Amino acid sequence: AAVAARLAAAARPLIGDARVNLAAAESLATIEHADVARVLIDNHGRFRWPLRASVVSLLCARETFATALIERLEQGKFDKAAINASHVRSIVSLGNEDLTRRLEAVWGRVRETPGERRDEIARLKSMLTPARLRDADVHAGRALFDRSCAACHRMFGNGETVGPDLTGAQRGSLEYLLGNIVDPDAVVGADYRATKILTDDGRLLVGLVTSRNRRTLTIASAARTETISLDDIEEELATEISPMPSGLLQPLSDDEIANLIGYLQSPMQVSVK
Repeated sequence: AAVAARLAAAARPLIGDARVNLAAAESLATIEHADVARVLIDNHGRFRWPLRASVVSLLCARETFATALIERLEQGKFDKAAINASHVRSIVSLGNEDLTRRLEAVWGRVRETPGERRDEIARLKSMLTPARLRDADVHAGRALFDRSCAACHRMFGNGETVGPDLTGAQRGSLEYLLGNIVDPDAVVGADYRATKILTDDGRLLVGLVTSRNRRTLTIASAARTETISLDDIEEELATEISPMPSGLLQPLSDDEIANLIGYLQSPMQVSVK
C-alpha cells in the first residue's frame, strides 16, 4: 500500500501533462489503490475533453476506484454529466449491490426490466409529437450525437463503426429509434453481443470484441477501446446483451431528447451548432 501511494504521488506531474497523461493514467490504473483513484479523479479536468470518458472508464473497472468515484459524486465534487450509460453499466457489472444503489441515488436509475423500458418508450412516444420533432434543433441534436453516439455509430460518414452504420437504418420510424435506444437488449444480432472480460489484475471490462488474433483481442465500449493480451485475461464471458447500454437518454432533458431524435431522423447532414 505504501508503494502504491508513493507511485500515485510520483505520477501526479505526468497526469497533469496533456501530452502523456492518458498513457500515465492507464499505467497507474493497473495499481488497485484508493490513492490512484484520487489522483485520477482530482486531475480529470486536466485531460483533453475527448479523453475524459476513457479516464472515467478506468475508474469504473475496479470496485476500489468506483467506490472513490461514487463518494465524490455523493459529495457533489465530481460532475455527474461526466458519467455516461456505458460507465454506469460497468459499475453495475461489478456486482456490488451497495455501489449500484449509491450510484442510482446520485446518477439516476437505469430502467432494466422489460416493463420499465416499455413504459419509458410509451412516455417518449407521447412526448415526441410530430410538431415537437419538427421544431427540434437538429444542430444541437448533432452535437448530442457526436457526444453520446459517435464513439460507436456512424451517420453521414461521421463517427465510428463499432456498431452499425445508422445512415441507412430505419431512422424515419420513431418506434424503431426508441426501441433500439431505450431497449437495446430486446433484439441483439450474433455479431453485436457484449462480452465481459475479467483481467488477471482485477479489472472488469464490458463491451464488443471487435478483433482477435492469437495473442490479443480488442474490446470496445461507448467510452473506451482497449487491446489486451490474451495472457492477461482471467475469464471471458459471452452475454446475450447488447454492448450498447440502456440509459443513454437518462442524463438528457426532454428538449435534448427531441433534438437528438430530430437529428437522427434528419434526411441530410447538418452542421454542429
